[in-house]
Amino acid sequence: MSQLSLSFNENENDFSGISKNSALEHIDISFEIEYINASKLERVEILRVDICLDSLAKISPSQFLPTWCNPRALDKRSAAYKSMVKTLIEEPEKFGDISEAITIYADFVSLQESQTAGRSFLTLRFEAPNKYHCGQGIARGLHRASAAREARLQGANLTNARLKADIWLGMRPEMKDLENILLAQQTHPLDKATIYNFQRKFQQLKEATPKHWKIKYYQGQLGVSDSKRCTINHQIQLLNMLDIEKFNPEIHFLVNAHPINNATSIKTYNAALDRANKLRHFIIDVVHLEHLLLLYIKQQCQAENKRYGGAIMAPRKGWEHCFTSKTSLPDGSVIQVKVNTNILFPIISSLRAAVDPITLQWKLPFMDLVGTISEGKVDNDKIIPAKAKESKLIQLLWDKASVAYEDMTYRNAKYPFTVLLKSVEYWQDLYTVTKKYLG
Repeated sequence: MSQLSLSFNENENDFSGISKNSALEHIDISFEIEYINASKLERVEILRVDICLDSLAKISPSQFLPTWCNPRALDKRSAAYKSMVKTLIEEPEKFGDISEAITIYADFVSLQESQTAGRSFLTLRFEAPNKYHCGQGIARGLHRASAAREARLQGANLTNARLKADIWLGMRPEMKDLENILLAQQTHPLDKATIYNFQRKFQQLKEATPKHWKIKYYQGQLGVSDSKRCTINHQIQLLNMLDIEKFNPEIHFLVNAHPINNATSIKTYNAALDRANKLRHFIIDVVHLEHLLLLYIKQQCQAENKRYGGAIMAPRKGWEHCFTSKTSLPDGSVIQVKVNTNILFPIISSLRAAVDPITLQWKLPFMDLVGTISEGKVDNDKIIPAKAKESKLIQLLWDKASVAYEDMTYRNAKYPFTVLLKSVEYWQDLYTVTKKYLG
């Protein structure tokens, strides 16, 4: 059995590694604590301890506590994390009183008296992930443990600081059952995407997505834009817009013929993900289509002398704000415009008329159907931005959308495209445009 044994030496302030292997089955960790007692809960033994944060802070959380069973990533940018660090610097002795206990899943634990009076060493052993379970480690409280190290690096005296920890012995959370981990995340509940990512339910979508794309799958994920359009939820919504099998006006009544509910939010996550997996071969196409529409709408707004000003997001901040803001896409594209998603979903959804309901493939070559995008370039020190070379179909769809918008404006609708988003007739009109275009 491969092992990595780490012991902390206060005098040398470093690690001494006995052996290392990249395919670890267990990891043994030692650090100094003061413990209270051990008790049992059903078949799982829970050891409740008070951790001495001074000794804990000397060890990097990523080294002494594996994060295999923690669905979130460490986010040092969050306000909560910064508040923890501030408390540990200004009032370290109060940190344990205002913080909830952290939760650790371990395979084995032992307590040993040290030579230092009144102190004990706690040794933990963690089981690594396999096909049956997600592995052990810190399930809750990664930010609290990391905040202690950060505070110490900033000069905090943590000698009298304590933090409670519940160590669950023998706990091996299965991939299909997150009940115990969810219970461990009560303070800040996990969102659906984080849960599904942890359960590896996005694997099919990830395999269909280009490797260089940056999509946000879980809370705290770093290196990804904060743009809503870069989230996995948005990609699922986009793919659902093309589901001609589920939303077919030729078969269903109008009220059930269009994915209106999925445009506002994902109502039934499991069902929406199943449909997205089925249509995952369209992932590159829908992002291209969204990119093209953003460029085209920007060009139209500028060319038409701000005629479509209300169609752009943030009218209360002024028209200029629409072109000073940026929109990021998963493929790395950044567009100097901010467009309300309410505008795009019905237009994108109308393209499902061009999807064969049997084969779920395009009836015509996709680029011929929607158009292409010219790459941005620099010419004589002048930046020439990317431009949409839209197809006739895209022109027809935008003409229909803009006329509907002007009609809503004439009726003094406060948020015209939000009203249109909920209109079955509007969705049907755009679908009909695509259908007639195809002949």
